[in-house]
Amino acid sequence: ISGAGVGVRNAIRGGASALINDSVLVKTGDVTVRSTGEAGINAVVVAAAAALGFGKTGVGVAIGAAVGLNDIGADGDAFAITADITNSSLLSIDDTDKSVGQSVVVNANNRTQALVTVIAGAAAVAGGQTGVAISGSGAVGLNNIFIETRAAITGAGTQIADKDAIEAESLAVTAVNSSRIRAFVGAASLSLAVGQQGIAIALGASVSENRINSTTSATVTDMAGGILLSGVVASDRAAGTQADGRVVDLLAEDSAMVNATVMAAALAAGFGQTGVAIAGAGAFSRNRIGGGGVVAEIVGSDITSAAGDLSVK
Repeated sequence: ISGAGVGVRNAIRGGASALINDSVLVKTGDVTVRSTGEAGINAVVVAAAAALGFGKTGVGVAIGAAVGLNDIGADGDAFAITADITNSSLLSIDDTDKSVGQSVVVNANNRTQALVTVIAGAAAVAGGQTGVAISGSGAVGLNNIFIETRAAITGAGTQIADKDAIEAESLAVTAVNSSRIRAFVGAASLSLAVGQQGIAIALGASVSENRINSTTSATVTDMAGGILLSGVVASDRAAGTQADGRVVDLLAEDSAMVNATVMAAALAAGFGQTGVAIAGAGAFSRNRIGGGGVVAEIVGSDITSAAGDLSVK
């Protein structure tokens, strides 16, 4: 009789934040607020068991089990990648042209990933006047990513004393989530029995559940003092923008992906005057991508530009 079992749990909490808060900046060049998350889990979990039984009555029993539990963030405690300008004004040093020559870029980029392999195997061989071989294997992989990706410019409000403003050449606010789960979960069992009575039983089962819960947003809100931009010509690409000629570029993009492969196999062979072989295998996979959705919006903010295109998507 042999048995093998392995269980692994990995968890990552926290996040990354870039922030300008409660400030008035007089700038002479570009301003970039950028936050990038590349947290990752790379887990390999393998369990294998083998049993040999020989004699007048030969009995071999082998059981293998492997479990992998992996979490990035948690329900109610998302792994947050945020870039924010809050309750602040960014003003040009040039009084003659308050918007010339400077770009404002706010960027949050989330490339969180979990790469997981969980494998369990069992083999049993028995021989004798009576040979009995029993093998069973089970593999379980549960992977969860809870994330928030946010790029935001938020003013203090609409009161005269709270009128935050931006003076620049162009404005780019982008939030991109490309989180990934790649999972392979497999179980295999083999039983071989030889004798006057040969009885072989093999069972294999694998379960994989993968979930990405994400919220992605790019917003400009309550900049009551206005956003004054000098603009760009059609042939130029401003800092942080996605295409030529864009003076304002708000982009919220979510390309989260789950790639799961789940397999189970069982093989049983019984030889003798009486030969009995029973094999069964099952595999189950459940994959979900959801959360708070994707938002790109400008609310309560006046934007004035001398030239160029505006894109919100």
